[in-house]
Amino acid sequence: MEGHQESRYRCKEPPRFKEFSSRDVSDSSKVGGDDDEETTVEKLIRIDVALTDKLAVCASKDRQLGYLRPVMKLLELSCHGIPWIAITLLLMWKLENKTRTQEILVNLMAGLIYDLILVGILKTVFHRRRPGVNKMDMFVTVSVDKYSFPSGHTTRAAMLLHFFLENVSLGVLCSVLFIIWALCVSISRVLLGRHHTFDVICGFIIGLLEYAVIFRYWLPPVICYSAVEYIQTINQ
Repeated sequence: MEGHQESRYRCKEPPRFKEFSSRDVSDSSKVGGDDDEETTVEKLIRIDVALTDKLAVCASKDRQLGYLRPVMKLLELSCHGIPWIAITLLLMWKLENKTRTQEILVNLMAGLIYDLILVGILKTVFHRRRPGVNKMDMFVTVSVDKYSFPSGHTTRAAMLLHFFLENVSLGVLCSVLFIIWALCVSISRVLLGRHHTFDVICGFIIGLLEYAVIFRYWLPPVICYSAVEYIQTINQ
């Protein structure tokens, strides 16, 4: 009776990723019976972990492409939330006239904050640990950053890509460069060993969906102008 109650309570816990290491994957290939006891999701996670371990070629200096680690970390910094929020706030403060640019900046700020909140919630819910090869030497982290799913840099890169392509006249060359940047940021998360491949793929999809929500609830010019005036008043 107590066993039935315990299992019932356990089912009410929030979903969690079952953790595997690359060693678990190699061990399971030697023992055929272990795979039969796994669910499909657990098998996919095992494959994800094994693939991530092979692709994390910049996770440390002694890895195959370890010499590219500084480049990967530069890409990481280029999509960090703090610089993007700081630059957006600075531009909102500097622009004085009521323009379309102010409207874009305020909605961009709303999108950046929305991305941080959503990713924080998802990481807290799923509690997936980062790959074992990852080194926690990231720029300015918080408690939820120890979790891996989804990749916050990837969601931000995808959201920013969609946002700028839809709202800013970048021209063909800048648009292509922006696409390349967003893809490079996403790929670098796996190469650095920061995230599993599944975290990045889902993160990119989530980022695109984030913009759909931003577009659906786009803040009108009146609210944007008021927000900018308020920020400018604080800094006077």
